[in-house]
Amino acid sequence: MSVVLAWRKKMTFQVGLFCRDGILLAGDTRVIGGDGLWTSSQSKFLWHSGDMNMVVAKAGSSVSSRVAENFLEANWNGDLAKGQRLAEDVYKKEFGNLIDNEPLARQHPTLLIVVRHRERRLLHFCVRTRTEVSEVQDKIISGDGSNSGVLVLERYYRDSMGFPDVKRIAALAVWFTGKLNPYVGGLEMIEFPFDGKPRPLDDQEIEELQKWCETTDERLRHLVTSHD
Repeated sequence: MSVVLAWRKKMTFQVGLFCRDGILLAGDTRVIGGDGLWTSSQSKFLWHSGDMNMVVAKAGSSVSSRVAENFLEANWNGDLAKGQRLAEDVYKKEFGNLIDNEPLARQHPTLLIVVRHRERRLLHFCVRTRTEVSEVQDKIISGDGSNSGVLVLERYYRDSMGFPDVKRIAALAVWFTGKLNPYVGGLEMIEFPFDGKPRPLDDQEIEELQKWCETTDERLRHLVTSHD
């Protein structure tokens, strides 16, 4: 297993995982303004209406939405090279305005995690000024705002796991990242089974995972702090 890219704090956490049953995409849902003064909750997963064969998870500054939308449109017919060029062009065109309006934009690249379901592919793209868009394929890939989530994945994730276990591990990675990083919060997931259709987890499933994470966190805290 390899963690492909881990970026500094103050950034979204997104992760793509292969497992025995298929591919899992997980991430947080917290959006914070460039000045850090406003917060909202929204999905960071994008796909074409009616077809979830390709889903893009975005991370980074607010320009990541426009980069992801252009990338998704260009890659609808599988043109990865065109998607790379468009993503980079959009980022460079928008970057100057971002620096004026969002002080944090200079620190963070735009990261896209891409699932191409029917091809069983998990792709990772990093877009920065004066750099090329890169593609990496591996068992696990992440764009994250804290090393805590990466450590959880490195310690507990195995690609031989099924969806039930991988969902808990991914949720725990997002949970711990959020506990140490105010820029990360909330949870969303999509299952991409090898033998079925992609399925976003519903609100009840997400709530149950978050409760499990909270309970697990409390148990760990008790184990390392209790001297009774």
